[in-house]
Amino acid sequence: MTLARRAAAMPPVQLRMCKSGINAYANAMARATSVMDRDQYLLAQTSGDYAEGVASFLEKRPPQYRGD
Repeated sequence: MTLARRAAAMPPVQLRMCKSGINAYANAMARATSVMDRDQYLLAQTSGDYAEGVASFLEKRPPQYRGD
């Protein structure tokens, strides 16, 4: 609430401009990184190491990763 009171006391147009800039900066890479995350996850999920990780977990044994 303290931060909200301070923001409410600021000039509204300049505050909107600051908030707009902060939001633009914070979300600038969101789409690019979400696409990259999805692609990397899908690629990793089809690897032999992924299958080994799942199998070793289900079999309650240490994994033996080979890098494929």
